[in-house]
Amino acid sequence: MKHSKSNKKKSSSKLLNNFLGKTSAYAALLKRQQNYLTKKYPNQHLSKVFATLPLKLLTIGPMALCDYLTADLRCPCPPEVLTAIGLTCLQISAHDDAVDETPGQQADLAALIYAGNLAALEGIQLLIKNRRLQLADLISSLVNQNHYWQQWRVEKTWDKKPKNFLAYQDGVRDGVVLMEIGLYPALVLAKQPALKPQIAKFAKSYALILQLIDDIREADQDEKLGYHSFPILEGYPYKKSWQIIDQQIRLSQTFLKPTWPKMNSLVINLKKLTAVLKKDYELSA
Repeated sequence: MKHSKSNKKKSSSKLLNNFLGKTSAYAALLKRQQNYLTKKYPNQHLSKVFATLPLKLLTIGPMALCDYLTADLRCPCPPEVLTAIGLTCLQISAHDDAVDETPGQQADLAALIYAGNLAALEGIQLLIKNRRLQLADLISSLVNQNHYWQQWRVEKTWDKKPKNFLAYQDGVRDGVVLMEIGLYPALVLAKQPALKPQIAKFAKSYALILQLIDDIREADQDEKLGYHSFPILEGYPYKKSWQIIDQQIRLSQTFLKPTWPKMNSLVINLKKLTAVLKKDYELSA
């Protein structure tokens, strides 16, 4: 969810899927939507964007969060809700690509914008058709918040250099909202609004872990492009960044009940992934 005017290596999705566990069911839901959208809006440029639906971490990740939390709260998530979350998050992903990897061809750039918009509105319509008006309002509001904080990120981490970690954290708030797009609908479905403060704290902690991991992995490339992350600010071997990741992993677990195996598995998997990455950077615990 960074922004640049150059082609960036997009390897994070493949690696970070390791912490989500099995995602084939979510991909299958989105594959059906890809086929539906391609037929409904026949256009070669739009089709290329629709084809990314079942492949993106930004579409599948929030679906997994919703599914895991509802399962732990003993309230299975209906497929139309999972599908709507994935569809609306394509707008976030596609708009990111429009800014991150601005295509040279005008038609390709337009497709990123319009395909994302079409998918998001189809997702909201799906919720409305299934009489889930509260979720339609909630998810559309969260997507708008994410767009707002994405603009904030450009101004705070690209146009300016954060002076310290707190300034950097302030510039990447869009990632927190992305987590909330998956988590908050789960609370509505399970009728557990009292858990929102607790889940909000988890979303903030969890999003920061993912952001720092991504920024460490792409530090060399980001520095050349002019993106000002905290790992770049402190420099290799990113000792403080790793320390914050470890702290946030421990903190995130405190916001989850021991009786939530699905949600706890996300933190456990992320802890394992961090250990592997630390080893790669010669910083094994």
